[in-house]
Amino acid sequence: MKVIRVFCWLFLSVLFGAVYCHGFDGTDFKGIKKLAEKGDAEAQMKVGVMLSAGVGVEQDLLEGLKWYQKSADQGYPEGEWNLAFVYIRGEIVPQDFKKAFGLMQKAADAGLADAQYDLGMMYLQGLALPAPDQGKAEVWFRRASTQGHRDAKRVLKELAAVSTAEQQKQ
Repeated sequence: MKVIRVFCWLFLSVLFGAVYCHGFDGTDFKGIKKLAEKGDAEAQMKVGVMLSAGVGVEQDLLEGLKWYQKSADQGYPEGEWNLAFVYIRGEIVPQDFKKAFGLMQKAADAGLADAQYDLGMMYLQGLALPAPDQGKAEVWFRRASTQGHRDAKRVLKELAAVSTAEQQKQ
């Protein structure tokens, strides 16, 4: 349960950061929503974020979910990534790590560094898997790291340090 809380905390931190870093501060919710209604997958994801975070509009998690789903259905990696966290949290839909894993895998395969890092965390912690798999986790951390993902770089260093310490004990 602690792992899930950490995942959720990280997601919410990234979500709120994304809201401001991507320049949608809520001042043009109506304009972004018009694009979303016309089928723009990026705009659909942004509407989902704004609704989920309550930025520029009253918070509505169910409506945010709807827009994440529309974005993910079009194969938009950030939509898939956001929808994966809805399933990880399990607040407005039943918690489903397998669905989350599949969505995270799609977003990671598409090259989204945050999804690559989070997929690595899922492998490391064994979420939706029979057992943790550090080898596969490291593969995904490396992919995210090559894109400059700081947390992935940090985790790789930590894993290397643990591995070195274990080897020295032997």
